[in-house]
Amino acid sequence: EQRFRSLSEKATDITIIMDAEGIFRFISPSVKRILGYLPQRTIGRSVFDTVHPDDCALITETLKKAIQNPRTSQSAFEYRVPHRNGSWCVLEAVATNLLHDPAVKGIVINCHDITQRKLAEAQLLHDAFHDGLTGLPNRALFIDRLEHALRLAKRRKDYLFAVLFLDLDRFKVVNDSLGHMIGDQLLVACARRLETCLRVGDTVARLGGDEFAILLEDIEGINEATNIANRLQQKITSPIVLDGHEVFITASIGIALSSVEYLEPINLLRDADTAMYRAKGLGRSCYEVFNSSMHAHALQLLQLENDLRRAAESIRDRPREEDELEEQFGGCKTSENSTKSPKSPLPPLSPTPQFIIHYQPIVSIATNKITSFEALVRWRHPERGLVSPIEFIPIAEETGLIVPLGRWVLRTACHQIRQWQQLFPCNPPLSVSVNLSVKQFSQPNLIEYIDQVLEENHLEGSSLKLEITESVLIENSESVTAMLVELRARNIHLCIDDFGTGYSSLSYLHRFPTNTLKIDRSFVSRMGVKFDISKGEIDPTEIVRSIVTLSHNLGMDVVAEGVEKASQLDLLKGLKCEYAQGYFFSKPIDSQTAAVLIQQQQQNQNLLTLS
Repeated sequence: EQRFRSLSEKATDITIIMDAEGIFRFISPSVKRILGYLPQRTIGRSVFDTVHPDDCALITETLKKAIQNPRTSQSAFEYRVPHRNGSWCVLEAVATNLLHDPAVKGIVINCHDITQRKLAEAQLLHDAFHDGLTGLPNRALFIDRLEHALRLAKRRKDYLFAVLFLDLDRFKVVNDSLGHMIGDQLLVACARRLETCLRVGDTVARLGGDEFAILLEDIEGINEATNIANRLQQKITSPIVLDGHEVFITASIGIALSSVEYLEPINLLRDADTAMYRAKGLGRSCYEVFNSSMHAHALQLLQLENDLRRAAESIRDRPREEDELEEQFGGCKTSENSTKSPKSPLPPLSPTPQFIIHYQPIVSIATNKITSFEALVRWRHPERGLVSPIEFIPIAEETGLIVPLGRWVLRTACHQIRQWQQLFPCNPPLSVSVNLSVKQFSQPNLIEYIDQVLEENHLEGSSLKLEITESVLIENSESVTAMLVELRARNIHLCIDDFGTGYSSLSYLHRFPTNTLKIDRSFVSRMGVKFDISKGEIDPTEIVRSIVTLSHNLGMDVVAEGVEKASQLDLLKGLKCEYAQGYFFSKPIDSQTAAVLIQQQQQNQNLLTLS
């Protein structure tokens, strides 16, 4: 009895014995540590007096099944019980009928506290739909609600709605003068003010930076939308005191009214954005309603699109650094079957004067060795210099130029990784990760092209990793699944990029034959940050732990993006995350610098082997 009491006091679980009516006859002393109650105070009470009202039916059904099946453990179930501090705890339990056992004479319930896990899962789902700073809906949730409004407008001819695109004027001045911390506080304050101006059923979302989008549903006309825009501007312009600083801010607003011409939500958002830029051009702190004559912003995009099209004409896929690399590292002979041509030969490789690829290492956390590189395209504009991918990739997506650009990146990266494999042999060979967009997946000959690229470069499928976003998975799940199965049959690795930032994360994940999850940098950057559990805050590390555990349970490995600190790497190692990528190891670098990095690693490894 002493041994049993000692074990039950120190157990991580709670053991309960109740009779057939659900009356507690025994509760292990561990209940005090886990739930804060003295066990003797619960003896004689009914289980129905101690669980959440919504879970009483579940308890009733579980007891019924247990009584009907003596000496048999029932399937695990979850229910909620109150902690002494007033919060609700979630217990995972298994019931076993031992009523006929003379040593027990009751139904045994073994309970495990899973509250933190449930909170972490809820936080993960919340983060997928909401902005981490302001708590507002994010772009994914806003687009989802906008799609719903479009469907409703198709069914109801009298249904009108409007999209408002709001941008804070001269927000950068606040950041530059008072610091980013004050800037963040300003964004939060503005978010709260916007919420107070809206009606029940309207949506305000933060799209990123100082940009907000507002969906006004079921309005009478444009006048109602402009009245709300005026109210928003008046509220925003009131002074805000932040850490002793009185801050004044204004906002420019663009308004796009629904019409039968709109078929896609992104077009409404785009036109509201265009109207907002028109408002900024007219002096800021005002609103403009979109009309077809607005071309100021559109012309800028058109110019960039034209430049991008001209740059894309040069794409014929040959890495311009090849000859220099062979000279620098002594060259290498091609394999004996290198003269073998593909069934349908691809055009000859040729240099491109404007597009280049930078490579960012992906490192094994266990060995600290580079195992792979992610290929990232860069645009060297003849006048503007390096153009950020944030600027030109969306244009490439919208115009379809992403297809030839993506093919060039795929072919160039495969050519490069094969060259490195020959120059720097290792086991397993180096591999390369290439991003595929939604539009590339819609191409009917994508599989054939990948086959040609692999054959042309004599590259094994296992040396290629294709990274896709969660948006790819929800476009057309049946056709995407079939294509992914074909790729996996070639031993090509499949990776879901930026996991946790899209609204399809958990609901779609188990359907697709993927190998790897890449945890978005927004999760990794918060690891190790202090949190206050008394305020209901969740340990950010637990979010990452949940993703890693989920991945491993589904047979996938994990790459953590955005690793910038040794402390983050140590935490990831403790969570048994396999790979890491980020500035802690290296920023994206050109192929020559990457080759030097590989060579240095091999030289260091050889020195270790000799020692």
